[in-house]
Amino acid sequence: IYLHAIGVILIAFSIISLFSNIYLTNTIRTKATERKILDLADGTVITLHSGSEIIYNKGFNETHRKIYLTGEAYFKVQKRDLPFIVQTEHAQITVLGTIFNVRSRSNSFEIGVTEGTVNISNHICTISLSQGQLVQSAADFNKTDIQNIYYNNYPGWLDYKIYCNKTELLEVCSEIERIFDVRFIFSQPDFENIPLTGIINSSNLMDVLKTLSILTNHDFKLMGDTVTII
Repeated sequence: IYLHAIGVILIAFSIISLFSNIYLTNTIRTKATERKILDLADGTVITLHSGSEIIYNKGFNETHRKIYLTGEAYFKVQKRDLPFIVQTEHAQITVLGTIFNVRSRSNSFEIGVTEGTVNISNHICTISLSQGQLVQSAADFNKTDIQNIYYNNYPGWLDYKIYCNKTELLEVCSEIERIFDVRFIFSQPDFENIPLTGIINSSNLMDVLKTLSILTNHDFKLMGDTVTII
């Protein structure tokens, strides 16, 4: 009986721990074609782009202001004494109160500052970015990757625009896939590396494909939810 009672207690404890762990974190995701605006407890406002995810642990704005980002989001961080930290696959971003955009995909990283200053760090270095500056990198970044934001109204995705500056077609198509929930097929592998420079209005898929055709001098054929590049 004694051992049975212990077993029941252990099972009950395991169930309680399981349900407690469920509520230790908050997870917000967006699907393809979807955006969300998040109002956090500290007054920070985050606009979460399509195909993205934010996670933050219990105690946000009490013991910490740390969130984990996969994908892309635009942050308007309310100033507090407690640092606001964004952890991504490629970098840790630390601010007190400022406005900036972060894109962290498996093969690319970008952060641009529209107001205030931002500190970013990886295993190589720590960089301070000021208003009007950004860092773009395929993987690890360093101080030589700092550049000026090259267009107004950054980031463009908030206004349904994709700004390209010698951007490879594969990267552009990956973003379009998330915005419209379509799939691109490259009839030749080297098409993926075609560099694009220009502005793509991403509010309508057919307009996007017409612009891509002009910029690349290739045809884009849409059948169902698949686009083939010829």
